[in-house]
Amino acid sequence: MLICPVYPLNLDSIPYIAFINLRNQSSFCYNYKFKSDTPHDVAGEFKGLVVFPNQEERNGTLIRKDKKINYKIKARGNYQYDISKETKKWQLTPRDIESNLMSTMERTITNTKFYLIKEDSKNYIYSFYPNLVFLDPTFSRKLSATLVVNKKTLLPQSIAASDSAKKIFWQVAFSNYNTKKWIKFPFLQNSKITLSSDTTLSVTQTGNITEVLTKRLELAGENFRIKSKTKGKITTFEINLEIPGENYDYKLLEKLLISPGKLTIHSSNESVPVLDESKISDIRITGFEPYPAIEIILNEAGIHQMTEQLNQAGFSPYKVVLDSSEIGTFNIDKTDFFDRIISLFLTNRNEIMITMAILKGGALLEPLKIITIEGTR
Repeated sequence: MLICPVYPLNLDSIPYIAFINLRNQSSFCYNYKFKSDTPHDVAGEFKGLVVFPNQEERNGTLIRKDKKINYKIKARGNYQYDISKETKKWQLTPRDIESNLMSTMERTITNTKFYLIKEDSKNYIYSFYPNLVFLDPTFSRKLSATLVVNKKTLLPQSIAASDSAKKIFWQVAFSNYNTKKWIKFPFLQNSKITLSSDTTLSVTQTGNITEVLTKRLELAGENFRIKSKTKGKITTFEINLEIPGENYDYKLLEKLLISPGKLTIHSSNESVPVLDESKISDIRITGFEPYPAIEIILNEAGIHQMTEQLNQAGFSPYKVVLDSSEIGTFNIDKTDFFDRIISLFLTNRNEIMITMAILKGGALLEPLKIITIEGTR
């Protein structure tokens, strides 16, 4: 999924657009290298895969105090699978913060300013001062970094940082955007949720519901298996899950599974929507804490309708509604409008992920209810 920017393009904003675009791809592969001599010698070299919203696989070697360690993890959300030294089998453990490439990059570019230093026929190249505390915890070195952004796709090609003596080095090279769809995880089932519909479902309706639930669960990064059963006039959907940890938010999971998924945009004081999902071509995340936001890109019909609305109403506050719940707000007038809307999100990171999974996974045309929840709760 390559995102076309709003033109005219501001060269100062391209690095930020590149990382927004990165976050809104389905997947990418990477080569990752680093080394540091502070507080002791450490180095690593890995090949990896990120599948959004929250999955990562990494293989390589880690060298710490001249000891070479084979490193292999499969991570999902706040947990990761690694090989137990005792059993030689996969075990589920809390995720190491340094095994989360997206988190590492977000920390690296936080509160920094980018400077365009070179532009050629294929790339924009920027310099900046990175935040690499894990490689320089004493802040004793002056680190500089470069970011290479592809002109055509506005996606990162590479990001690298080092000190002048090359004692500290950090590099990520990106490749194969959107060529991988999933990571195969060990499956250690510990929960089961059973759903049902109040109406008799046809084979086609059952298949459509199964497809939507599967997409939503995949987009939410869940480890699951799903099957449907029909007995008489009743169809049930059994979802076997691996729930990591004791603090899992079942309310968000319930929302993921039974929300109809109807998105509308309203003038703040009106119940009749200005726009519905038929006028929207894409939705993507543009920011998390402290200012969570989503970008709603309109199709031609949506652009026409919103332009007419703004010509009539002028500057006005609006709200974004998912089913019956307000999830975002924005203010806009016709001078600010092109083809998209930036809405502040009224929830936290986890709720954004679930909401995006609902919206991109598709609408449930038949209402569902939860019959039973079994297992770790």
